[in-house]
Amino acid sequence: MKKAKQRTAHQAGNRNTVIEDIRCLMADKFAGDDMTAACLFWAKATCLRLEQAGHRAVIQAGSAYWKRVPPELDDGVVSTEYGYRWDVDDPTNMVSLMEGGMPEMHCWAALPDRNQIIDLTTGFQVERCRNLLAMDWPAEHPPDWLWINSQDAAKKGCFYEPCPAAIRIALGMLRISKWGE
Repeated sequence: MKKAKQRTAHQAGNRNTVIEDIRCLMADKFAGDDMTAACLFWAKATCLRLEQAGHRAVIQAGSAYWKRVPPELDDGVVSTEYGYRWDVDDPTNMVSLMEGGMPEMHCWAALPDRNQIIDLTTGFQVERCRNLLAMDWPAEHPPDWLWINSQDAAKKGCFYEPCPAAIRIALGMLRISKWGE
């Protein structure tokens, strides 16, 4: 029986295939209740798939925001962004950790050699904003997934800021819970 040729992330025009592979991996492996709240495991699946293709992929964790309100609708009162703000000194983060939960932070994958961010959860953020905060999203919605040079993120209405302490916490959580169980 002939073995199928393995696809690689660096082959021209196949990012969509890589994303499809990652989504299949999550559907097969993720044991949690809510895939829209599983950024750490999406980052893990992304790193695994990219490593199969020969890339050095790393999990990043920290703060991430997306533009929720366009400038013309900014009233100066309501928050114009939706996201996750990592603050090592926030006591609610310590309580979450002591209870075995994820503190307020976001996780994504990165290709440091290429200075790229890969986040397969961007497409969930509008729904999460509505469900968690009952806030609308009049700005352009984030794409279903983001694979971008980190210096271009702001142009796309998003902000990612990794933090070494948050990364250590995320990696520690992966040692305890392999796939969200």
